[in-house]
Amino acid sequence: MATAQPDQAQLQLDGVVLDDSRLTNTPVLPYLRMMVSLIEARLLTSIARRGIETPLEGVDPPQGRFLLNGFKRYRCAQVCVTIGTCTVGSCFGMV
Repeated sequence: MATAQPDQAQLQLDGVVLDDSRLTNTPVLPYLRMMVSLIEARLLTSIARRGIETPLEGVDPPQGRFLLNGFKRYRCAQVCVTIGTCTVGSCFGMV
């Protein structure tokens, strides 16, 4: 049996319903929140020490700026500037 190539794979969502109560009451949610906070803490420490090494990606149409990639980096840079731990100019240029 042949497997689908990565560029040909499709996600079948027929009949799938994401129920908010099931998502918010899952026993895995506290663990996921903890993991996300640990990942962001590492990113925050890295940005405070070395600045943003991977540029953010976005567009700047007349209606306003839209961030497409780098949401966590942007949020961490805002925290660094707010609490005064950022020693690298790349954080100040973003916020």
